Amino acid sequence: MKSGLMAACRFSSRGYVPGPSVADLLAEGRVAPDLAASVVAQVADALAYAHQATIVHRDVKPSNILLRRPVANGTGTGSPTDAWQAKLTDFGLARRTDDESTLTGAHDRLGTPAYMAPEQFLAARSADARSDVYSLGVVLYEMLAGRLPFQGDAAEIVRQVLHDEPPPIRRSSAGIPPDLEAVCLKCLEKSPERRYATAGELADDLRRWLRREPTLARPTGTLVRAAKAVRRRPALAAAAMVAVIAAAAVVSVNLLRQRQVSQMEARFSRLETAADQQQTLAVRAGDTNRRLLYIASIRAAHQAWREGDVARLTETLRRYADGTPDADLRHFEWYHLNYLARVPHRALPGHAGEVYAVTYSPDGRLLASGAKDGAVRLWDAETGELLATRKEHASCINSIDFSPDGEVFVTGSCDRFIKLWSVRDRQVIRTLPAQAAEVDCCTFVDGGKLLISLSRGLPQAEGFPLREARIWDVATWSVRTDWPPPQQPVVWMSWARPGRTLVTYGHGLATVWKRRDGGWAVAHEFALDEPFGGFCSPDEQMLLVPGWPSRLRTFRLPDGAEVNHQDARGTGVKYVAFSPDGTRYATCAESLRVWHATSGAEQYRFCTPSDIWHAAWSPTGESIATAGADGVVRIWELRRGKPYLALSPPAVHGPLRTIAHGHKAGRAMAIYGQLSVTWDLSTGQVVAQHNRPGEQVPPGASSLFIEGPPVNATYSPDRRRLAQLVDGGAKGIAIVEAATGQELLRLEARAGAQHVVFAADNTSLLSTDPHNGDILYWPGLQ
Repeated sequence: MKSGLMAACRFSSRGYVPGPSVADLLAEGRVAPDLAASVVAQVADALAYAHQATIVHRDVKPSNILLRRPVANGTGTGSPTDAWQAKLTDFGLARRTDDESTLTGAHDRLGTPAYMAPEQFLAARSADARSDVYSLGVVLYEMLAGRLPFQGDAAEIVRQVLHDEPPPIRRSSAGIPPDLEAVCLKCLEKSPERRYATAGELADDLRRWLRREPTLARPTGTLVRAAKAVRRRPALAAAAMVAVIAAAAVVSVNLLRQRQVSQMEARFSRLETAADQQQTLAVRAGDTNRRLLYIASIRAAHQAWREGDVARLTETLRRYADGTPDADLRHFEWYHLNYLARVPHRALPGHAGEVYAVTYSPDGRLLASGAKDGAVRLWDAETGELLATRKEHASCINSIDFSPDGEVFVTGSCDRFIKLWSVRDRQVIRTLPAQAAEVDCCTFVDGGKLLISLSRGLPQAEGFPLREARIWDVATWSVRTDWPPPQQPVVWMSWARPGRTLVTYGHGLATVWKRRDGGWAVAHEFALDEPFGGFCSPDEQMLLVPGWPSRLRTFRLPDGAEVNHQDARGTGVKYVAFSPDGTRYATCAESLRVWHATSGAEQYRFCTPSDIWHAAWSPTGESIATAGADGVVRIWELRRGKPYLALSPPAVHGPLRTIAHGHKAGRAMAIYGQLSVTWDLSTGQVVAQHNRPGEQVPPGASSLFIEGPPVNATYSPDRRRLAQLVDGGAKGIAIVEAATGQELLRLEARAGAQHVVFAADNTSLLSTDPHNGDILYWPGLQ
């Protein structure tokens, strides 16, 4: 290399190598062992020279080794092993071992993962000459086997390099000499102390093999060593053979003893190797054990969320909260699960005891709740303000419902009374005669013309309490006598708002009644072994039956055919509420979950602080109010029940070019062609859009420029995590610990995912929907 000044210009020049790289040779297949050993020995000489100058290359790979034909008096030498002269190039990632400074920027990649030594992943600045020996061993392995020792995506390669042993070359390439394989595998030892101490030692051992001399990498067997000696000195070998034959009689006596000694030596050798490995592991055990425990905890927390076990989820996350010894291990996965455990909602406290019933007024402006303390509370559904508290019942309120015109609401209580209230005056206007037992539920049907009530506490049948069903004529407040089985108590009864269909349960049967000619008649019956009954859809076409402990069964009411059977995963569904349009239903248990009515697919999940006894949909179907065992009424916005928030672009937009996160608190940005769009991450609404050619991402944002096919994996800003697309994003996004390749969390979007970018603070990320241009925001909570 030459440099200087010419015509006031600085210049540098380097020699031209007229030949291929080792990568070009590999593209044609495996390399002959002799040629491979010769090329690698030459590169080892070059590395030895660099190491003497205290320079570590740190990026030895086939594409950085150039080859040219040797020239001697105008012609090649003709020797197969000298068919090429090797030149080591590209010292762009090199560093000096005797200086804290490097020849590489602080944020540059420190090598190619498939050729990097284990210590380079664990601590980049610990790389020394033995790291280059490892990388050169990978090149030798690839030349001999025709493949890399470790293969897969980036995360998988990191895991294998750190934890797996390279497969023996002779397993797939039986023609490779054992001694040459031993030289190669010695270079690939996990511990730097077990490799060649210098590149010069590697070059020397390769040339021993080229001369067919015993190598240092693996002691050769007695017969092999003798065969080599015969080839080198035939006369001396003949004399030795005579001596061996003379001593054979004596040696045969000690064969058994020698075998025992050999076995003992082999055993001690294995113990010594195991001791070395244990000592190496012990040094790293402290930090490794902490990380492994964290990974296991995060996986357990994710499973708890999937099962709706908020107590276990919260307790697991609390181990890594601020101020704990292991809080430094937290990353995106912890913050995201913490968000799921504490989905924002509106809490309406005030009841002294468990809340058993809650309902919306028909216009959605009021919310009424009843609780164990016998009090009725009215709330402003939009602001959460408590408007009134009334206590007219002597015991718990089990049921509450508004009339369709919204002027009256009805309550049923354990004190056996049903009371009707004026919404305007918020006073009791009528008390119906005492029921036979405590009132379980009471609901307006048939446009408010009828009121159905169920009372329990009658003598038991088959171990389950019987209930008395009554149908009241609202015009006269008298009990209808055209209901066929007034003297026939039931285990449970189901109905829907139209009031054209009733379902009664008892003796292992579900009986479907249809209203005809002003009366009721049995339409059909079907077997049902669930004793607790079910819930009718608003169109009276479906019947949902919760079973114990956690199954959900869906039947068609017209013919009783079962159409769906699923496991809701929990400790038992306590109540089911259909959405106003009947397309979804919510189940109440230790969590609130929303399901698609036809397919049974789960759509939303809310982890709640206590069990839920009852739930009611808002008239628009956009929110759900719940009655909790902790005495709190809660209002849940459905869009917050997903683990991600979809940020939709305007109807007319160009191709997505850039997504960015963090340029302003609580904002995300994307550029579609020349259109810049900004969203509020708390609402998912577009707050700004501009059509500006050449729009750029503001400074301070964590951004991703989208060009060409999706990137399969991306690092977090602190490079501690990888977000890796699983099956091209079709199976979600795997959050992987970069150091070990261990998967911590799997993010699943309904339509899959493509490009991914972490927020600058590592607590949240953005991905793109592969179909409609939406940006998916995966939030985290501090």
